[in-house]
Amino acid sequence: MPALTVLRNGVIASACGLALFAAPAMAGAAAAPSQTSFKFTGSVSGTLSEPNTPCSQQVVTAKGATFMLAGTLKGAPPTKWTLQLYAPKAGTWKNFAQSNGEGPNVALIGATPDGTTNWNWASETKNGTITTTHTSGKVNITLAGYSSFRGNPGKGKVHVTGAWACTP
Repeated sequence: MPALTVLRNGVIASACGLALFAAPAMAGAAAAPSQTSFKFTGSVSGTLSEPNTPCSQQVVTAKGATFMLAGTLKGAPPTKWTLQLYAPKAGTWKNFAQSNGEGPNVALIGATPDGTTNWNWASETKNGTITTTHTSGKVNITLAGYSSFRGNPGKGKVHVTGAWACTP
């Protein structure tokens, strides 16, 4: 709501003898999603979702989360996906390292149905955001192929957007 409108409404409320209360930080606060869901675009595309589970059954912390997701994404043969989101502490992060533990990072790993081959993508620097709390988070980032000790670098770039939560 524009400041002038808030001021005008406050003056009208005061003139009528009414109190005007503002809800704290409602514009910036987002409710936790009803389910954990990630949308992928680029060299692989599609959406992988799962219901939110109790926090005690899922690794969701202020430092991020790891999700084991099943399903297919167009552009790659894996049917099992691991999405790892890491932040040093709760907050919003914009500068990323690849999956080397030297700062915030995001990794997507797809495994073939027989588990013999992985495809790997990882975050680069200054290409998105990750926001974490103790029970939820959101991500908007582009990943690039990453060569790991196990598996192949993923082809092309993958953009990931999504949100997660657990229930207390």
